[in-house]
Amino acid sequence: MNKPVILLIDNELDFHKNFVFAFEEKYSIISAYDEIGAKAIVKSKKVALVICDLSLQEVANIGTGKKLIEWINDNNRTVPIIAITSYCDEFELV
Repeated sequence: MNKPVILLIDNELDFHKNFVFAFEEKYSIISAYDEIGAKAIVKSKKVALVICDLSLQEVANIGTGKKLIEWINDNNRTVPIIAITSYCDEFELV
């Protein structure tokens, strides 16, 4: 039986380890640590869910987590996205 694939995008290695430990029985977890890796995965894999850190730092002037989420929406409108962050300004709350 194929497990649904979750793409986890966050630059915190410990968060990836804990997430995989918690959900690996029911889901196949693919990790990306930056925008470049995440975009490559979205282009090449069938992903059932994206979990992305909003505060993902900019890499090589490509963009932040928010810009990455916008890019994913523009390129794959069918995949649900959960935005996470450990901190944000009040005006950024959804």
